[in-house]
Amino acid sequence: LYYHILRNMIVLYLCVTKTIVLPKETVNLTLPVSTLTALLSPYISHSLLALLFPTFSEICVKWTLNSISTGAHVMKGKVLGNRMVDLQVSNSKLYHRAIGIIQMFAGVESTVAEQKLLNSIYGSDYPHANTIQHHIKTAAGQSMVVPKAIVMAQSDCSLEEAHTLLQSNPVVRKALKQT
Repeated sequence: LYYHILRNMIVLYLCVTKTIVLPKETVNLTLPVSTLTALLSPYISHSLLALLFPTFSEICVKWTLNSISTGAHVMKGKVLGNRMVDLQVSNSKLYHRAIGIIQMFAGVESTVAEQKLLNSIYGSDYPHANTIQHHIKTAAGQSMVVPKAIVMAQSDCSLEEAHTLLQSNPVVRKALKQT
């Protein structure tokens, strides 16, 4: 699936840049703007097309780079079920999103999800009375906070067991299958 998305984005990129070098081959495409205009002219006026072509090229580049970065995150195991789960809990919105992600993938209530998130941030002893801002400040710079919380919530294991499991298999989906 990701190969096809990436291939389509590269084709769009080729329409703009005309050349791209891949690891084992070079694809050269000579597609003059006049050909692209001829293809689109039944649907879009020439003056509008002249205005849209620079925007189109920027969008093609953006989509291509987004496809590449999305594919890289999938390959690194930071995506689970079409959701980015290895996020940095760096503000209140992401704190609440992390709780929702844990709740969704572990199938637990929001209070249990928040407890597992705090356990992942602080370890076994975490302060219950602190504010969300304090939790965010403590979580800053920590890695795999949300994946550890998901593993703990879904498999009912300790933080150390979740950490060991994710160290041996950093792809969250595969680590959850091992539990």
